[in-house]
Amino acid sequence: MGYMDYINKANMQGKGDILSSFDWELVCVTKPRACYYPGDLIIRGRTNSVDLPPDLDVENAKTEMRGYTILTPGKVTNTGTFSINFQDFEDQAMTAFFLDLIYKTNNPLTRRSLRKEDLVSDWDFYRLNVNREPVRACRMRTCLASGGTMGDVQDTEKAPIQKGKIDFDIQLYWWENLN
Repeated sequence: MGYMDYINKANMQGKGDILSSFDWELVCVTKPRACYYPGDLIIRGRTNSVDLPPDLDVENAKTEMRGYTILTPGKVTNTGTFSINFQDFEDQAMTAFFLDLIYKTNNPLTRRSLRKEDLVSDWDFYRLNVNREPVRACRMRTCLASGGTMGDVQDTEKAPIQKGKIDFDIQLYWWENLN
């Protein structure tokens, strides 16, 4: 068999379904204890999109010995920020969750913050197949709110239908694959 002869119709078909970009699930496993939490059904039902954490970075140790460069395995960096985009409804449950968590992280008026242990959360992300069974799972651990936007609720000329979009940025200490 020659180079790349395996790319043909017989080898490309029948290998399973292609993963879609809309079959996924986001679950808050460990909820922040000190703030309002709207509930799992509201979180799941109002999540529009999730930007997963950055790729894994490997920092190899490099040394020079007798004119040769020798690489050895180093540390893996898997921290970063992930974003969740929510659609809020008239009950303002997502806005209340977002604002309560941000202001308890550090209230700009009083300059007070609650303890970290009361504000952290863990999130699980599941990529689903056509039968809605998880085929990939990862957990974002020890997450803290790091900001976000709630859009301009007064500006009705630009996108009057799109009000209630909330982009929520979360800083995580590490993430891991669960499967």
